[in-house]
Parts: sequence; C-alpha cells; structure tokens
Amino acid sequence: MSGYSKVLALRTPTRTTLFVAFFVCFASVGLAQTPEPQPLQTLPFDQGFGQEVVVAREFPSPDVWLTLKDKRGRLDAAADRSISLPTAFTPEEGTISYTNVLLLVNQVSYSETDTMQTSLTLVPPIDSTPLWLVLSHKMSVYESETMEVSVQPFLSQHGEYFDQNLSDTGLGVGVMADFYLFDSLVLTAGVQGMATLWYNYQEENIEKCGARSEYPDCVVWEDKSLTLPPGGHFLMVSAALTYFFTDRWTLRAELLGGGSAGTFMGMDWVHSDLSYAQRRDRFEQGDWESGIPFKSDVTLGVAAGYSNGGWSAILGLYSYSYDVQDPETGATSKNQTSIPTFSLAFAW
Repeated sequence: MSGYSKVLALRTPTRTTLFVAFFVCFASVGLAQTPEPQPLQTLPFDQGFGQEVVVAREFPSPDVWLTLKDKRGRLDAAADRSISLPTAFTPEEGTISYTNVLLLVNQVSYSETDTMQTSLTLVPPIDSTPLWLVLSHKMSVYESETMEVSVQPFLSQHGEYFDQNLSDTGLGVGVMADFYLFDSLVLTAGVQGMATLWYNYQEENIEKCGARSEYPDCVVWEDKSLTLPPGGHFLMVSAALTYFFTDRWTLRAELLGGGSAGTFMGMDWVHSDLSYAQRRDRFEQGDWESGIPFKSDVTLGVAAGYSNGGWSAILGLYSYSYDVQDPETGATSKNQTSIPTFSLAFAW
C-alpha cells in the first residue's frame, strides 16, 4: 500500500466509529434538552412565603367544637330527664335506652329520629303497690343554639289489684323547654297535665244476703265504670337545673308544684291507709286540692349524677311536706319528710 493509501485509510471512519459517534451526539443532545427536575407540588399550593409550619403537640378533643346540646347527648345517658321529670332533649336517631328508678320504675325508650322518642314506663304490682303503665311520645317542635322545645303526649294506665279492683285510664300531655344558659348549665321549664278518661271499680251488691250470718260470703262484687269521672285529673308545673361541672359529673335540682282533682294518679295509698270506699271517693268526688304529688305545697329535689356516655347514675333526695289530721282533735299539722331516689340509665 502506498503512503497515500495508508493516510486515507486512517482518516476514513469505519461503521463502528460512526455508530459510536452518532450515539454520543444523540445522548448529548437529549441530556442537554432534558429540563431540571421540579419539586413536587404541595396541596394547597405553596406560595413560597416561607412561613414556619407549626405542628401541634397533641390533637384537641373533638368535644371542643361541640355545642352544649351535643355534649349533653354524647356524655350524659340521662340527658332526656333532669332527676325524674322529662326534659326537652331527644337523643339521636336509633338510640335505645333503659332507665331504672329505685328498682321499681322501669323505662325503655327508642329514638325513631333525632327529634322523636317513644318511651314505655312500667311499675309492676308488688305486694300492695299499684300497677302503672305509661306510654309516651316526645317530639321536638323547635330548636335553636340556645333553646329547645318538645311536646310529649302520654297514655296512662293505673290499677290497684291487691283489694277489689280499681283501675283508671288517663290521657295527658307535657310541654318542656330547655334553655342553654351557659356552656355548662341547662334550665328546663315544663308543664304537664292529665285527665282521667275512664274509671273502673267494683260495687258491693248484698241483695243475695238473707241473713247477717251469711255476710260477707253472700256479697257479689259488680264491675262498674265511669267516663270522665270528677276526680283523677292533675296539673303540674316544674323547673329544673342541670349543671355540668365536669364532662362526667352533674348537679341537678327540681322544683315542682301544682294540684289535682281527687287523686294524683291514685297515689294516696303512700301516706294513708285508705279504705276501699275512700279510694273510690277520690275519683267520684273530685275536690280540687293543691299540692303535687302527695298534697304537698312544693316538692324540691336535689341530686348528683355521674355518666360516661354509655351509662349514667343519679343519686338524689326529694323533700316535701303534707297535711296530717289528728283523728282525735281534728287538728291539721304539717309533716316534713324526704324520700331518697336512685336511678340508672343505659344508652346504646
């Protein structure tokens, strides 16, 4: 090979050389055109003001943003009553609750909606205790941030079966208003009334008694009834305070008064040993007397309550006075007495 041919061979690129050069050029151009990596965009968009992010050491309790009404429903299983009287509060939809007072009074309640609650109250007849059965339906008719008003019609059945049968059926209604005064204080005002619709009793028939020696085996007791009897009606006004001094502890107070015609739901047996004829007269005569529930001028109740949301316990005392007549002199005097009360409530 001549000298010129050797030089030409060295200067002429081979296919491999051309491919490597092309690849290097292509990669160089690609790298040159690739934009710089951008930081990830944050949500919300970082304006770049450079503020320092403050991280809380702990999250505050969700209850901080709740109103007193919501706290009341979440923290107190007995929010639908003060001590024993109903409040305007209605638990949230689907809530089932059970309340027991003094191991005698049993109440089961169910909230069909956030503004409606149906309750069934039962006092079983034990020994000489009458039977009470009350069906009620509470409806919230007005609600604001500081006030709630509810109406509660109820149907009452009362019966005394330890002697000759006495029973009465009454229809009543209650109107309650809750006022949220402060962040921890609720005032409840209410009025309740009931009228006895039917009164059933037994009357002595001695027509078959031929001789005194046959008495009382010859007596036949006949069932009688009265529609809208003169007695058995009542009207009651009440006021109550519930103070939440912690999330779990409450102080409660009730003040109630009013009057009844004849008898207040047949409760005369509590303080007097009335005969069968006297108990009948309480419905048939119907003289109006002030004082609820035991012919007392005013009844005052105080209590303390504890609740963890799912259950609640209330321990209290009712104090009242009533008239006592001396059987010998006929003089009337006031007798002051107190009745303890204890209740448990469970909510699901």
